[in-house]
Amino acid sequence: QYTTGRFSNKTSSMEEGNCDLLSLALSGITTEGSAYYNAFYACIAVSTLTFVVSTVTGNYSQVDKLWSIVPFAYAWIAVTDQRTLLMAILATIWGIRLTANFARRGGYQWPPWRGDEDYRWAFIQQGRFVEILKYPIPWMVFNLTF
Repeated sequence: QYTTGRFSNKTSSMEEGNCDLLSLALSGITTEGSAYYNAFYACIAVSTLTFVVSTVTGNYSQVDKLWSIVPFAYAWIAVTDQRTLLMAILATIWGIRLTANFARRGGYQWPPWRGDEDYRWAFIQQGRFVEILKYPIPWMVFNLTF
């Protein structure tokens, strides 16, 4: 059992010398109400919203507009101890720097789905980097999961 950044008195695979990080991560995102559960589902919601807006508008740069903002929001949701607090502070500083730079270059418009699309998205969708992405279904899967 993993709780607030420390192991409980129960014997765990970590204490036995086995480092099963996948099980540890899955237990964090499947424990309703835990910080990692909340951050995971916030990520799912943002990804879904970004997918829908980019599909409806045809402007696939929606993720670029959120790239510098949502990671530090997720970090603050996941704060459970001093270590994760420090990580959230550092992620916030980095996110502010990225957001200011993106805004300075005209990356944000109103409404949010307006504005120029990064030229690389067209190259990716045309299959110039990975050929299978020029087909609609693989492109939609890529757009949803990127």
